[in-house]
Amino acid sequence: MGAKPTVLVADADLAKDIQIKDFHNFTDRANLKLKGGPFTEPLFDQTFLILRGKQWKKVRSVSTPTFSASKLKTMTPIIDDAFNNFIDIIDNRSKTGVEFDIYDIRFYGLCFERNAQILSANARECREDYKLNDTIVIPKGSSVVVDVHYLHHSPDYWSEPEVFDPMRFSADRKHEIYPNSWQPFGSGPRNCIGMRFALLVVKLSLAKLLLNYRLISGAKTETANLSLTTTIFTQSPRNGIFLKVTKL
Repeated sequence: MGAKPTVLVADADLAKDIQIKDFHNFTDRANLKLKGGPFTEPLFDQTFLILRGKQWKKVRSVSTPTFSASKLKTMTPIIDDAFNNFIDIIDNRSKTGVEFDIYDIRFYGLCFERNAQILSANARECREDYKLNDTIVIPKGSSVVVDVHYLHHSPDYWSEPEVFDPMRFSADRKHEIYPNSWQPFGSGPRNCIGMRFALLVVKLSLAKLLLNYRLISGAKTETANLSLTTTIFTQSPRNGIFLKVTKL
């Protein structure tokens, strides 16, 4: 990474070929190690995110049942206990009437920072020369990065991509989504193994929160031209998200 060729993919069809159709040639994550960087520890190569080849396939197959519907059901009480701790914090904040930065709140089992799109997790390594067309070949060993942020904000795939329109994901309109243009958890065999768990946590938590409290945007929250802090993994609001909370 950094010193070797990197191909940035901003086309949903090509991303589908790399992540699904020709996955056998892009099985492994790209090398994230930078001299003096955070990923130089030997044990980092043994993490689930970075495991390669047959070792990754073995660990993935063993771990996948952990996130089955039946196993997720058994996790619900644990999630609920963790969220009750969060509700206690929110309840105390609601009594003060003072706005606060949601990023200052930390609690087990739920993390609002998941809405910051993972960036480098979509970087793959090309195992063999890959022919895109008659003139372009991705050399063996190159990094191939799917630009998820572009796919999620491109007018080529979305009508008014910058407009907050949750109904575009409704059952009646889901067919309008261009294949592979929406992939907050990646796509293909190496997508995020914890996707169903993450969605369960967010849905349960938001349902319980919004059933009992009203969230009001604070004066300090940027409403236009949101300033972002970008790291190798995430993007998040540079100046926070400030809210006031009132109990219903």
